[in-house]
Amino acid sequence: MLDVGPDPVSVSFKGLDYNTVFEPITEVIWLDRNLGASRVCTALTDSACYGDLYQWGRNTTDFTPSTTNDWTTADATSAARAAAWSDSTSGAICPVGYRVPSVDEFRTLSLPWVNPSIANNNATLFAFNSALKLPTTGFKEADGTLNNTVPPINLWASNIFNDPSLHATYLYILDSTGVFLGHRIGVPRVFGYSVRCIQGTSSGSSVTAGVTNSETNITLSEDSTGFYTVTLNRHIVNGTVVITPRSENTTAATVSGALTFDKFNWNIPQTITVFGVEDDNTTNDDVTITYTVAGENYNNITVVNVTATVTDNDTPSVAVSAVSGNTTEAGGTATFTIRLNTAPSNDVAIPLLSSSDTSEGTVSPSSITFTTSNWDTEQTITVTGVNDGDLDGNITYSIITDAVTSVDTNYRAINPDDVSVINIDNNAAPMTFEGVDSISYPAVRIGNQIWTSESMRHDSGIFGESSSYNNDAANDANGFGKLYNWEAAMGGAIHEGAQGICANGWHIPTSAEWTTLTTYLGGENTATYNKLIVGGTSGFNAQESGRRSDDGTFSSSRINTFIWSSSFDQNNIDANQFQIIASSRTVGQEMLNKNYGLSVRCILGSAIPVGISP
Repeated sequence: MLDVGPDPVSVSFKGLDYNTVFEPITEVIWLDRNLGASRVCTALTDSACYGDLYQWGRNTTDFTPSTTNDWTTADATSAARAAAWSDSTSGAICPVGYRVPSVDEFRTLSLPWVNPSIANNNATLFAFNSALKLPTTGFKEADGTLNNTVPPINLWASNIFNDPSLHATYLYILDSTGVFLGHRIGVPRVFGYSVRCIQGTSSGSSVTAGVTNSETNITLSEDSTGFYTVTLNRHIVNGTVVITPRSENTTAATVSGALTFDKFNWNIPQTITVFGVEDDNTTNDDVTITYTVAGENYNNITVVNVTATVTDNDTPSVAVSAVSGNTTEAGGTATFTIRLNTAPSNDVAIPLLSSSDTSEGTVSPSSITFTTSNWDTEQTITVTGVNDGDLDGNITYSIITDAVTSVDTNYRAINPDDVSVINIDNNAAPMTFEGVDSISYPAVRIGNQIWTSESMRHDSGIFGESSSYNNDAANDANGFGKLYNWEAAMGGAIHEGAQGICANGWHIPTSAEWTTLTTYLGGENTATYNKLIVGGTSGFNAQESGRRSDDGTFSSSRINTFIWSSSFDQNNIDANQFQIIASSRTVGQEMLNKNYGLSVRCILGSAIPVGISP
């Protein structure tokens, strides 16, 4: 039989806290004491562990005296009460997940304790010394009188006994000069006996037949061996159980033969040996080891497979992957990975990872180390583009990998391949406005768009109104630019995508083009805000230029940025603005009265003709 089981757990029921106990004869989980008992028994006559006395089929300790052998007439056949006491889901008499044991379970429990033909065989002592620590509680007579003159062990079973006398089944253990019975049938249901709850929905072991592997993953190299063990987790009554392991890829690994367990060695670990197979390739192999199990109650059970990783023993080398893409001067990154192709005997370090041109890109980390446990795990190298501020086009540079350092002579001095990377230039030719104020505005490439990276500061001409912030022209040249009402920004035009005050080949951005910009940068969120402000990685360099209200007052300087769009509301009162808000550190668009004075940025691309959607 099993002499161990699951660890105890606490079970709370009707104001008392019980623990579970594994009973090895029945191989089932029980509560550790009778219902209503305040503690586990310390002696056969420990009154604190007697618990409550119940009439058969009753879920409370109420007692109804009767001379008819049953305490109620509402359930004449007792079928409903028997079903309720056998139900582990109701939580009425026992906690949910538990029920009253059957007479057959009591029969199995008590047989090892007694010899019914021998008087004075100390059966109650055997019952007390068992895992269940059963006490001699006595019982209540039909009139409610407590009978414990010669206290036996009495426990109700869930079975009815259909006879004319309205009897039920129960466990009865008594040391006496007479004949001992370990279980009985035919006691009046009106009597009051103790109840001990058992786990599960039906009779049978709560320990499922199964096989336990000492490992679920093992590693071995080609032409070597690996080991793990298997045991059964439930005893064998008779016969044997045979476990036959099988390799699902015999070109990479084979396994030892069948193992036989019996009732004497079922819980003793037996070893399975895995043999790595030499091959000519340079790859590692994961081999699944499966099983067939046969014998007694183990037939066709499912066993967790074991994965054997067979590492290759061919020429050591360092594998460097292709780069994931290009870097960008806006801080865009690319990655590649490095790993070893075979297991080293000691740490392997690539001490210097450097850029051939740090004005175009940097690399992180600057060194990596592989150990005997992570040698086949790819380590990721990140390359970050650098903005050199020059309009120099896309530049190719290299990430230089230095020679390996290691005490492993197989890897020492191997020099991994360098990695070539292209840094995409985000600088663009400036926008030059030719007029009374001839100004060259710097530009920046962001995704597939080219924007001016300064706000307009030249005169708007004959249309609309423009002004310096606080009417102080000194603010124009510090990056703030001028503030234009919508008519001035649009140069008098009233259609989306108009050139406005932009130079030839440029135009006032539409709402959709603002959306394209924010989508490329990651959406209307704090990350995009950080990329757009001065010093942000996009190069847009938005200054907190504030705005002029329609009443001529100025606000939000050095706090927020507001920039006109050429998109407008058909009510001819409001137009769309793009705003960069410091208080919430986010960006977005909304309609605003056209008479406000806002900043203006230009986007490369000829003006969109009237009637053509942008």
